[in-house]
Amino acid sequence: MNAPLNVTLCQLRVFIEVPKLRRFSRAGDEIGLTQSAVSRCVRELESEIGLKLIDRTTREVQLTDM
Repeated sequence: MNAPLNVTLCQLRVFIEVPKLRRFSRAGDEIGLTQSAVSRCVRELESEIGLKLIDRTTREVQLTDM
C-alpha cells in the first residue's frame, strides 16, 4: 500500500501562483511569503510527489512537460 501524500494548501497555492505569475518573488508577494519560502514550498511539493513540476532558470519559470 502506498503512503498517503502530505501536501499542504500552501504548497498548492504556491504551485498555482508561480507559473501564473512566472516569478517566485511575484508569487510570494501575492501570497504573502518571501521568495525563499515560495522556493521551499515548491521543493517540498516536488519531493512529496516525486516529480519535478516547475522548470526554473534565472530568467524564466514554467511548468514542466509531463
